[in-house]
Amino acid sequence: MSLRCSFLFAILALAVACVPQAAATPLIAYDVPGDTVGNQVWSGSLGMDFNVIDPIVIEALGAFDSGQDGISGTVTVAIYNRQTQQLVTPEVSFTGNAGTLIGGNRFQDITPLTLAPGLYSIVAWGYNALEPNGNLGCNPLNGGSCLGNSIVGSTLNDGGGLIQFTGSARYSGGTGFPGTLDGGPDNRYLAGTFQYNSAVPEPLTLGLCGAALLALGLLRRRFSA
Repeated sequence: MSLRCSFLFAILALAVACVPQAAATPLIAYDVPGDTVGNQVWSGSLGMDFNVIDPIVIEALGAFDSGQDGISGTVTVAIYNRQTQQLVTPEVSFTGNAGTLIGGNRFQDITPLTLAPGLYSIVAWGYNALEPNGNLGCNPLNGGSCLGNSIVGSTLNDGGGLIQFTGSARYSGGTGFPGTLDGGPDNRYLAGTFQYNSAVPEPLTLGLCGAALLALGLLRRRFSA
């Protein structure tokens, strides 16, 4: 093969390896199964704590839709830094059939946003008698806001260690960050959730890009010699 052909192949390899590839299918942190109906009437804030271990990109926020028949009223979802209790994502409001239904959750895209390693909570508020939330710790024998049906918890997806579920939940009677700690499990509430991906390129992609750059550099030196 001529030196010129080798140079052209190196440029082609560089283009393939270094051009950003299409994003992987987003992961759902708290994935509620379809046909799930809520078992609690609670209009205040419900939060579940998680830690980011490696940077992630939040692509969409989601809200549990009891019965998957559209959200009655307005449910608001956001992610907070639980150390500063400050918002780190926009507040996204769900009503009716807004968003994309996946299983028992509705999702709305946001401008992709990177979360650095740290301590966070996914929070939702606005559930009501026509749009009950889910609570794995709700006992109908205690009366109050608990309904009589049983529920199955969401499936958790940590992205192979990108995030860590802490086993703690939290609540308050108002809106925004809930300050009162509740017990586990990790997926105690059917309320807010999110879709995410790793913010770090795949090692294979980085390696191919580096190899292509190295080959291109060597060929350039030979051309200029």
